[in-house]
Amino acid sequence: MQKYKATPGALVIGSAMRNFFVSLNQDDFITIVEKKLIKEGIAQLDNDEWYPHQISLDIFNEIAQNVNATQNLVALGMAYVKTATFPPEADTIEKALMLLHQVYQLNIKNISETEGYEIQRVSNDHIRVIDLNPFPHDTVYGFIWGIANRFKEVNTHPTVVRTYKNEADPDSDGAVYDITWE
Repeated sequence: MQKYKATPGALVIGSAMRNFFVSLNQDDFITIVEKKLIKEGIAQLDNDEWYPHQISLDIFNEIAQNVNATQNLVALGMAYVKTATFPPEADTIEKALMLLHQVYQLNIKNISETEGYEIQRVSNDHIRVIDLNPFPHDTVYGFIWGIANRFKEVNTHPTVVRTYKNEADPDSDGAVYDITWE
């Protein structure tokens, strides 16, 4: 799926958009976020309100055009782990990653059943995630890395390796993420 282009009519829950305000790097881009929200008539995000998904993708796109883009987008993905709704059964790396598509569908509505993630269990300590959504690659990477770290067991060390589906034009399609841990 092409990056930065929401499915027409797609909505994102306000609590998930809070990642802009809890990110470690928020000082680098908070002005971008505030200006865009004001332009869209949103004085303050309501956790339980649904907002056009394109608004958040436009914010990501603008952040991607500024300094420290990679670092900021990864940090935003990691912040999603703090703000997104997870099912209660997500209590290990494997369970959380296997539920990733469900998590996506809980936080974004009016999308096809296939938009989000395709998940494959490769082995007991290896999950493959195929990105089928419009979020920036670096944000998806940060989200997956953040999940692996949030749900890891003590003395477990996760690794995330990304391969673009289209190396020549990465934003034209998703990517494949191989997550392993030991």
